[in-house]
Amino acid sequence: MIIFAQLITFLIPTLVLNVTPGPDLLYVFGHSIKGGPKAARDAAFGVWVGYLVHVALVGFGIATVLQASPFIFKSVKFAGAIYLLWPIP
Repeated sequence: MIIFAQLITFLIPTLVLNVTPGPDLLYVFGHSIKGGPKAARDAAFGVWVGYLVHVALVGFGIATVLQASPFIFKSVKFAGAIYLLWPIP
């Protein structure tokens, strides 16, 4: 059972990390220069979805499983590399 204090303790740092500038800001800024407001909106949405997935995985403890099992971690790394190398039509 999740205690409200634990949830707040988890969500506040998560929100602070999401609003601090970093590489994602440069990514969105680059897309806004290249493609205008729609491209910037799409890039920002993609960054937000990535954060959402990452926070959900950490919240459900998947990060602990990846840290504890080198085989699963390497499998996820290779799957990500294959995804990045897959040609886009």
